[in-house]
Amino acid sequence: MDRIFLEGLLLPVRIGVTPSEREMLQTLEADIAVTVDLEKAGLSDNLADTQDYADIRRLAIEVAAARTWSLLEGLAERIAAELLALFPGIASVSVTLRKPRPPFMSGVGAAGVKIVRRRPPYLQA
Repeated sequence: MDRIFLEGLLLPVRIGVTPSEREMLQTLEADIAVTVDLEKAGLSDNLADTQDYADIRRLAIEVAAARTWSLLEGLAERIAAELLALFPGIASVSVTLRKPRPPFMSGVGAAGVKIVRRRPPYLQA
């Protein structure tokens, strides 16, 4: 299956387990990839025949800003669920979230999660 991806997407978000973490806006780094059939778009060279990656970016930013999050896992799940719900052509989605220089963890460049979610085959467009 073909893929569309965004790497290094910066997501401003209020996230953290402790109240002090959630008080300040943090910037997460996200990599998002979706599997989708790109043959029609490749043949037509027409944006209407593909999944616009600008829509993926916009959705991730909106979900991140929608509320205060405790866990990277919760935010990743919501991004994946929204992508699968809103775009029927997407067969699966991978969301990687990294928190650069996490608080209370000296010597760590980033901490993060990666999830992969798939649409059941009988629901694929």
